[in-house]
Amino acid sequence: MIRIGTAGVPLGTIVRDTQAGIKYVREIGLDAMEVEFVRGVYLTENAAGDVGRLARELDVSLSVHAPYYINLNSVESEKIEASKKRIIDSARIAGILGARIVVFHPGFYGKVTPEETLQKIQENIIEVRETLDKEGNNVLLGPETTGKKSQFGTLEELMAISQTAKRIMPAIDFGHLHARSNGGLKTKQDFEAVFDLFGRQFKEPMHIHMAGVKYSEKGELEHLEIGACQPDYKHLAGILKERKIEATVISESPNIEKDALTLKKMLE
Repeated sequence: MIRIGTAGVPLGTIVRDTQAGIKYVREIGLDAMEVEFVRGVYLTENAAGDVGRLARELDVSLSVHAPYYINLNSVESEKIEASKKRIIDSARIAGILGARIVVFHPGFYGKVTPEETLQKIQENIIEVRETLDKEGNNVLLGPETTGKKSQFGTLEELMAISQTAKRIMPAIDFGHLHARSNGGLKTKQDFEAVFDLFGRQFKEPMHIHMAGVKYSEKGELEHLEIGACQPDYKHLAGILKERKIEATVISESPNIEKDALTLKKMLE
């Protein structure tokens, strides 16, 4: 099954809250929504319970994006601890919501090598996973492929981390992959290589982000609508259909519901 939804409350939602967003997602024919904790975890446990019940009632699949200010490779230990707390707090609310995965940007290389960054971020993600496991929280940790070359988060790096513990699975952002590779997702074969690498380790449903992207030699600059530029998401739709891949695809374009519905039409 392929579920398609929006990163956050759709633009057309009149009342700007999470429950109204879920209702609107279903009204326009979508069946997923990512709850965006961009600046902080804004839902209380009670509110999350209400949101989760509504989502189950309407059959809208939920995921969570943790706050953006996370750096598990910081030189300052207090910033690492704060970053871990942001992920853990997001995962706790995600568990109440009934969300399957909490997505987050792992961190930055800074002044150390990619290998040293990998080791440090891996250790910190494992600590987060162990904390959640002790609490009986089975929400997947989804470190996201990142779009700036200063950010840790190539698919290969995230696959390496995912081998170290259960319930860690990369969230695949195709716009970010395209930007980071200087426009490397041009052909269907380019997209297939991503699926091939992911499929060597995972058989469970993928969590995918999509958007058009403007980039420079340093990577991502901004998100664009999917018809305005590369990558061509017809390739994504074709592979999802041909390989009968189970996935949730979240639109992160400036026009989130329009592009989510565009992908739905491609799949149909």
